[in-house]
Amino acid sequence: MAMTLLPAAGRTPAPWKNHGGVTREVAAHPRAGELTDFAWRISVADVARDGDFSAFPGYHRVITLLEGAGMELTVDGATHRIDRPYRPFVFSGGSATSCRLLDGPVVDFNVMTRAADGPATVEILRVTGPVDLPAAESAAVVVFEGSVDVLGSARHSLGPLDALLLRAEPAAVLRCDRATAVVAVIGLPA
Repeated sequence: MAMTLLPAAGRTPAPWKNHGGVTREVAAHPRAGELTDFAWRISVADVARDGDFSAFPGYHRVITLLEGAGMELTVDGATHRIDRPYRPFVFSGGSATSCRLLDGPVVDFNVMTRAADGPATVEILRVTGPVDLPAAESAAVVVFEGSVDVLGSARHSLGPLDALLLRAEPAAVLRCDRATAVVAVIGLPA
């Protein structure tokens, strides 16, 4: 059983693989140091201009708008409007993908998993009281808005963009006592 706190304040910005933007890695497994050798990766990206997304062949991607007016993604020639916060959109990392910003910069949340393992599940919860999380072999909790306490084998308090990795955790409870929090619960391959 393990719960690992990953504070937002400790993240270092890094250029995208294609140098078209900036990302802040939340977590990746295994930590190989390369952007093309992981089972899964979670990150937050700043998108300041129109352009192509980096290609990640052999991976599924789940992208979720966090801030800004949104963007229009063209994925293998099909256009998808991503203009509502907290609605995950799944697509192939190997697809030719370009972005057109709708009205200024955006911040998005990304989860990538090896295609052989299937896409990650990204569930967005609005937490206003206690919420039980089922037992998970490997999962992550990321706070988008507000703050929550996570109670399991340990207790952790999370604020905006803080994350908590859960490995072989029998069960956990999210608790938000003061205001509504928006939280992503990500099911990851082990």
